[in-house]
Amino acid sequence: MILAAACSDADDIVRRLHGRSRYAMPLANRALVRYAAEALVAAGVRDIAIAVSPSTISDVQGLISEQLSFGARLRYLETADAVTPLDTLIAARDLMDADRPLVVHSGDAFVMAGLGDAVADFNRGRPDVLLVSEASRTHPEASPVAIISPDALRELDRFSAHSSTIWGTIAALAEFGVRVADHALGGCWCYLGDADHLLEANRMILDELPHSAPEGELGSVRIEGRVVIHPSARLEMATVRGPAVIGGGAELVNTFVGPYTSIGSGARLEGAEIDHSIVLDGAIIRHPGHRLEASVIGAGAEISRDYGMPTAVRLQVGRRSTVMLGCLLYTSDAADDLTRV
Repeated sequence: MILAAACSDADDIVRRLHGRSRYAMPLANRALVRYAAEALVAAGVRDIAIAVSPSTISDVQGLISEQLSFGARLRYLETADAVTPLDTLIAARDLMDADRPLVVHSGDAFVMAGLGDAVADFNRGRPDVLLVSEASRTHPEASPVAIISPDALRELDRFSAHSSTIWGTIAALAEFGVRVADHALGGCWCYLGDADHLLEANRMILDELPHSAPEGELGSVRIEGRVVIHPSARLEMATVRGPAVIGGGAELVNTFVGPYTSIGSGARLEGAEIDHSIVLDGAIIRHPGHRLEASVIGAGAEISRDYGMPTAVRLQVGRRSTVMLGCLLYTSDAADDLTRV
């Protein structure tokens, strides 16, 4: 099961960046919820329910192919906005095969190492619940996956847990005698509602990019390192230094794209230098006059330079936005968030 039903103030930044909830946030040009689905299938899961609420269903539907290209059955478990995680677990148990363990993956998280070792650990130790957590403990709340045994699933009706998170619910169940084991993995990431944290996730994903040789005539384009370029992207007098991804229909003209950068579909960069950044779909960057670094550029946002006199920096900055001259952290497509440098 993939948990994609929660909606809170933590979604504020991604809603301003691309107008949708955290589960649809593109990292390395792919929605977060897709990483969860791929991890489950790679671990051998063939029946996937995605728990959604009225606040998130429109954001999540369609992000995972209904053609079952993942090789698994896909269905949605619709819950109320105020439903507790415990109630969600009970609903998932009743919907799916209760005689098999339930693998619960947060839809706003990923595990770079995969879940194979965790599943093997669960099968060996047979705990009631196996909780996968970040080995480094940099973020104590980074527990993106839990594996719950059929026996524990059958006992859920006996418990009462009011935590707002699945992991808090499991901690509460442990107090009732549920045997919870921990499996530490490196490379776990969970959404925290912070722009720098999004950039960290983008870097982690791009670090795993396979090497792929560029195709076709390069001409005035220079590709260095591990770079994935969509066939429909257009590059002219451009240098892309990987790891980096360039989305479909993107245009890069007289532009340098540095490492750990993802350029979304339909984005246009002209006369720009950018690295360690996320540029979302349809954003436009024209001759900003500064190298953009550690930045998140929202969908449909526009950054340009006005050469008129007198010279000045003109800003329209929305709530909670941050602008650093020389390093634009993020801007979104909302009218009051448009930032022009």
